Amino acid sequence: MPIKLDELDAKLIEAAEYQFGAGDGALKWIESQVVASVGDGQRSAVEAALLRTLDRKPTRDAVEFVCRQLRIIGTPAAVPVLAKLLPEKESSHPARIALGSIGGETALDALTTALDDVDTTIATGIVVTLGDHAYQPARGAIAAQLKRKPSGEFHRLVEACVRALGILGDTATLEKLE
Repeated sequence: MPIKLDELDAKLIEAAEYQFGAGDGALKWIESQVVASVGDGQRSAVEAALLRTLDRKPTRDAVEFVCRQLRIIGTPAAVPVLAKLLPEKESSHPARIALGSIGGETALDALTTALDDVDTTIATGIVVTLGDHAYQPARGAIAAQLKRKPSGEFHRLVEACVRALGILGDTATLEKLE
């Protein structure tokens, strides 16, 4: 059954106002369209509709929902929009998870680049994701996080960096920490 893109756009406009605990009928319908698009030629059109929703200043709950959908069908085309969400405390986690699911050089480079523009807590999550992907090009950026001015949850960032550098096999940097 072909995906009804006009109806999808209308439901996504409605979903942009979603608040957790409110009716989720539109969300369930959108999810069904996302799943249907996986093996369908309309996947890129569904992805584009989801990305337009993120440009509509959606609620936090709507951002989380859309990012969960992008974890399923997101491609490198979604990276620029998701990367813009990384510096914001309320949207960074779902955006990071979506980028990690997309994977590949484009998404992981966006995460690496964002390390310089985010607070310690957000950087910790990004470092964990980069380590989980064993993304070698991020080694220098991860090591540089150890030189940040300590603030907030800095100890958690240090733990994440040590873990990631261990996964990446960066024993030279780890030896300097001793």
